[in-house]
Amino acid sequence: MNPSADIDAFTEAQTQGFRLMNHILKGLDAGISEVQLLQYIEQEAKKFGFTDWFSRPVIHFDYTMRTRIGPSKNRKLTPLTVVQIHLKPATEHAYANLGLSFCLNGNPPPIISQARELTKATTTFAAHMKCIGELFVFARSWANNHRCKLNNETHIGHECTSPSQNGWLWPKSARLAALLRRNQVQWYNPRRLNGVYAIQPDLSSDGRRAGFAEIIAVTEEGRWALGRESMDEIGHWEVG
Repeated sequence: MNPSADIDAFTEAQTQGFRLMNHILKGLDAGISEVQLLQYIEQEAKKFGFTDWFSRPVIHFDYTMRTRIGPSKNRKLTPLTVVQIHLKPATEHAYANLGLSFCLNGNPPPIISQARELTKATTTFAAHMKCIGELFVFARSWANNHRCKLNNETHIGHECTSPSQNGWLWPKSARLAALLRRNQVQWYNPRRLNGVYAIQPDLSSDGRRAGFAEIIAVTEEGRWALGRESMDEIGHWEVG
C-alpha cells in the first residue's frame, strides 16, 4: 500500500468526476426522465476515462421522505424539480464520489442550502487527531441543531480503498469493503482519521431530502478536498 499514490489516484478520479458532472449538468433538458438521465450518465462516463462503477448512479427528482428503490421513467425534469445526483464512477486505480442537489430554476428550497452546509461543516470538522466516529456525532448534532434529520438508511460516508488494498474484483471489492463497519463514517467508529474518505450525509426536512457528496483526504499534514482548489469550494456547482 502506498498512501501517497492512492491519494493521487483518487484525486485524479475525482477531478475527472467533476468534469463528467459539469458536462451532465450543462446538458440537462426539461422533460428528461430519471431513467433517461441515468442512461445518459452511464454512456457519457466512458468519455471521461471511467471504465466501471463503484455503485450505480443515484438519480432522484423531487426526493421525499419515502425510500425509493431506483430511477423512474415517469418522473420528469421540470424547471421546479428538485434534483439529486450522486455519482461514483471508477477507473482502474480509484473512483470518484460526487453529488449535489439543486433546483433547475435557481430557486431551491431551504433543504438544499442546509444539506450543502452540513457537508461542508462535516468535512471541515475532520482532522487527523479526531476519530472517524466523531464525524458522525458532529453531523447528527448539526442536523438536530438545524431542526433537520440525518437519514440513517444511507451512511454519511466511508473510507475509500484502492486496488492496492483490495484488488480482487475491483471495484466491487472496494464497495464490499465500504460496507464493513470499520470503514464506515457511521456509528461510533473509534479509529483515527487517516486516509481518503467519501463524505455524503443525506438530510431531510419538511418532507424533502437532499444531499451532497465529496472526497477528502486526512493525514498528519492536514486535510483537503480532492479535486477542489480549497475547502471553501465544497458543495458549490455551476448548474446549467
